[in-house]
Formats: sequence, C-alpha cells, structure tokens
Amino acid sequence: IDNILKSTDTTSPYTYNLDTTGYANGIHTIKAVATDTANQIDNSQISVTINNVAPVDNPPTVAITAPANNATISGITTITATASDDNGVNKVNFYIDNILKSTDTSSPYTYNLGTTGYANGTHIIKAIAYDSINQSSSMQISVTVNNVTVQPGTPPNTISYLMTTPLEGGKIQLNWLGSTSSDIASYRIYIATVNNAMNYTAPSYVVTSTQTQLTINNLTNNKEYQFVVRAVDADGNEDTNTNIITETAVTVINSDEPKIELTTPLNGMKINGDQITLITEKVISIGIESVAFEYKKATDAIWATIAGTQQIIEDNTITGYNQWDTSSLETDIQYNIRTVTTYTDGERIRTGYITVTKSSDPDIEETSNYKSERIDNRVTNTVRMIEPGTGLLFYVKISTGVLTNGTTDKLLITINPQGAPKVSSNLVLIGNIHQIELGSGQYIFAQDIEISLPYKDTNGDSRIDDIDILSSKLIVCTYNTATKKWEKITTTTLDKANRQLVVKTKHLSYYAVFAVLQSDLSTAHVYPNPFKPSAGHTSIIFANLTAHTKIKIFSTAGELVYEDDKDTPTGELSWDVKNSDGEIISSGVYIYMITNNNGQTKKGKLAIVR
Repeated sequence: IDNILKSTDTTSPYTYNLDTTGYANGIHTIKAVATDTANQIDNSQISVTINNVAPVDNPPTVAITAPANNATISGITTITATASDDNGVNKVNFYIDNILKSTDTSSPYTYNLGTTGYANGTHIIKAIAYDSINQSSSMQISVTVNNVTVQPGTPPNTISYLMTTPLEGGKIQLNWLGSTSSDIASYRIYIATVNNAMNYTAPSYVVTSTQTQLTINNLTNNKEYQFVVRAVDADGNEDTNTNIITETAVTVINSDEPKIELTTPLNGMKINGDQITLITEKVISIGIESVAFEYKKATDAIWATIAGTQQIIEDNTITGYNQWDTSSLETDIQYNIRTVTTYTDGERIRTGYITVTKSSDPDIEETSNYKSERIDNRVTNTVRMIEPGTGLLFYVKISTGVLTNGTTDKLLITINPQGAPKVSSNLVLIGNIHQIELGSGQYIFAQDIEISLPYKDTNGDSRIDDIDILSSKLIVCTYNTATKKWEKITTTTLDKANRQLVVKTKHLSYYAVFAVLQSDLSTAHVYPNPFKPSAGHTSIIFANLTAHTKIKIFSTAGELVYEDDKDTPTGELSWDVKNSDGEIISSGVYIYMITNNNGQTKKGKLAIVR
C-alpha cells in the first residue's frame, strides 16, 4: 500500500484485508507483486480513493439523583450523580453556586457537601459530566440549607440502644430508643465514613422527636459508615454523646455468610466491674468455623483480639460469648467492640463496631457471679449472663410497661449468693441458685416475666451430665419468703433443644433447677421395660427412689442375679444389665426388689429381650 509491503500470501486465492481507517481520506495505490519459483516477478497496480466518514461521538448525559430538587438539607449531605457516554465518561465536576468544589472520575459520582459553610437559604448544586474528547453536559438543582443554631444550656439525656441494619440497595436503617428527657424537639443524625472525623457542627439529617427510625439511602457499596444520633431539646440544647456505631453498606445481602452481630452489650452503654459478658446473636452454624471479638480504644487504629471466646453449639445454631476481662480498662474512656466470624472456607467477616465507656455510673456492672444491668420500661429487656463454672447461657426477659418506679430500673442477678435459702432434704439442686431482684425493690409484676435456667446435657441424650437423671424429671422452684419454703413453679416448660427450663412468673425471688427426691417407694419403677438392646437400650434405670437404695435382681427360679447398695441422691440408679460377675444377662423375665433405709420395699417384674 503506497509502495509499503503489508502482507505476503503463498496460497491461492491470494488476499489481504486492508483496514482503511488507518489511512487518510484520499487517493492511495495498491500494488500486487507475484514471484515464481525461479524468483521471476510481475506486478499490477491500481489507484483507490479512501473516504471514511468519521464516527459520531455523542456528548455524555448526567443526572443528579440525590438530594431531590428543592430539598431542604443540613449538616453533611451527600450529592450523588449518574453519568453515561457512548465512549466512556472521563469525569464529573460538582459546583455549588457555580463554584467548582469537587471532581470525581469513577462511578458512583459523589460529593459530600458540608452545608455549615453556607448561609441558610437557597443554593444551586450543579453537576457537569465530560467525555474523552471533553464534550460535556450538565444538570443543576436548587436546595434549601437549613442548619439550626444550638442555644447554650443543659443538654438533654442521650438516646439509648442505637442499632444499625444493612438493607439491600446501598441502604442502612438506624433504630434507637428516644431520650428520657421530657422536652425533646428533634434528633440529629451525624454521618461520616470510617477514617474520617465526625463533624458535630452539622448533622446530616434532622428528624422530629417522635421519629426513632431512619433509613439512609444512596450509600456506596462495601463502604463502612459511622453514625451518631443526638437528642435536641426545645431550647436547641443538644446532648454531647459520641457513641459511634458503624455499618457497611451493601448492594446485595449475602445470606450464605451472615455477619454475627453483638447483642450484649449494646451501643452507648457504660460498663464497670472486672468482666463484661459479650454475647452474639444466635445464627445457623452451617459454614461457620468460629466467632471471635476484637476491641480497641476509640482513639486508636489497631484492633486487639479478646482472648477466650467460646461457642455455644445447639443443634445447628451457634452463639459466641466471651467473659471479657475489663479490669484494666481506663475509666471514662471509650472503647470500640466488634465481632469476627471465620467461615470454613477461611473467609473472615468483621461486623461494624459499637462504642462502650467504662464508668463509675454503669449501665452494666459484672463480676464472675453478679450482674447488674439497666432496663427500660419502653422496650422488652432481655438480660443475659453466662453461669460461672458451666458456660451455660441464662437470661431474664422483662416485658414492656411492667416497671412501676420510673422509666428505668436495674435488674440485679447474683449466682449462689451468700445467705441463699437452705435446700430442703427432698430436693436435689441441679446447677446454681439465682437471686433475681430489681434495684428499686419491685418484685411483683402485672405481666409475666420469663426466666430461662439451663442444665448440662453435652451429648443431647436427655440425661443430665455427671448426675445421670432424665431432664424430664427436672423442676424449677422459687423460694417463698413468707412460707420459708422452696415451691415448684407449675408454669415451667422443658426446652430440650436448647437444654433449658423456661419459667413464666409474676414475681422475683430466688430460682433454681431441682430434681425431686421421693420420701417413699410408692412411685418407684424401672425403665425401659422390656429392655431391648436392638432398640438402642444400654441400661435399665430404677427411678423415683429415696436417698439410699438397695437393688436385688432374681431369676424366676429365685436365684440372685445382681445386687447393688448405694446412695441415690438424685432418685435414680442405673444398671448395665450385667450380673454381679460382670457377665451379660440373657433374655428372660426377672424379679426386682427395691428397698430403702426406712424398710420400705417395692417389687416388680422386668423383661430382657436380646
């Protein structure tokens, strides 16, 4: 082409594909030169005119998607624009009142506008998109800036229980419990991205005093955000809390790898004592290897692992907990806590963090056998505690509206307190005694409260560890201070799946799990009867016994096959169905005789089918 060699072809048909876009429009020569095996040549040449029409490069399009036109804004407001072009968008410039403020070169195109630098009133937001050849298009909207000036005075009480929930589509929902001050006019929501300082001079949103939920839209996927909610009274006084909670915005919720959130303590709580129990929500355990906790000072950047985290595995669920040693934490200093979930594929997912403060006026105070937690009459309160020595989760649930001494109170729990009531001789204590009371002294309630008392059954065989008694034999008793007796609670439900007894009651006192020791042998019996190893039976249980028992087993011919004589403090005795020489007893019908120290006797037949 134009006397420049472009291609050589050795087989017929001889061809060359000419890309004319690489040449200027106009006349060009095309020449073909043929060479034979003797290196003789011949050629032919023609002239052609190239005439390529330049492609059309359309200008870009741009739209401002947030805030809305004529919106009222305050604090730090995120301006979001969308832009497109047939050959690609080069950049989007953001202007405020025709002054360039920011350039963004990648989608989503955003600019965080700090409105406190502008006078209250109407302002113009403009976005201009540029393509690769500097063609542009623009869009502008009007907004009204309305920042409220805080008046000097006593700040109101802070909000409580600020929680975050990620929603699909780049949204995060905030929920909180309102301030207990009587003259609240509004709540201000402050937002910042992680690693950026929170600007408390300008709220991102302001909502009325009756609103305690807000969904934040148009957030960037996989970006972590910080949130603080403050109460403002009728005089414009704002509370000063800096209890930051964080959450990551997502486009799609991954249900296969859920984040395990912290449920105890909650954001903003003040803590004290030599330990604080950290507890996660219960989730399906499939695909989860472990749960851990991390913490740091709010002013630090480096996270530290909290040693000693354990898992409660129940069927196909997992709950993480840690009795965090807080004795070395500094008083009046904020700390951040978060959970870390490790999955079986090796991936680790960290939740957003909450903020707590060690304080001499705590919401939660805890030692190894004591817990005090502030509760609020406006919500259902669930106070959780890990029982000492067992690693079992115990809780008290108090419903909304049952407190009679103000909006808040403190629930006090003591495990095995000094001076606990003596257990009567016909009861066998299973686990611990729990003293449950309110700081105000209220102990009677108009509605049921719920108490969960756990028991140990590690292998799930419905028999209590180390005691070998059926879980169905367990009862819950409360101590009646008037009669000076432990009394059975009839409104008790056995929850075998979660290995706990759940009590419904309208009063607080001492509570414990017991097995009842019989005073005579009138209800003594054996099970399973018949005994069938083919059905999975491994032993025969003598049940409803008194404190000391003697067992004798005879053949129908009157021959003594087996005997045992022992204390039976749980009212049960297990026999492995072997004779006194340790030999397996063959199939047949046998006579059993049970006697006790009172000279009482109970006889019966049992069958063995092998």
